[in-house]
Amino acid sequence: MVEINLIKKGGIHILLFYWTRSFIQIKDSKILCKRNFLRFSFDTLFSKK
Repeated sequence: MVEINLIKKGGIHILLFYWTRSFIQIKDSKILCKRNFLRFSFDTLFSKK
């Protein structure tokens, strides 16, 4: 639904920017996923008081 709103507002440039940004976020999230998972596991294990 977000893509349709972007096409109505700004056209293809905003849509292209949206897709490239989301692609970069997916690419970075694959790298950061392991670190975030380890940090989340560490926090859940040791933050219980």
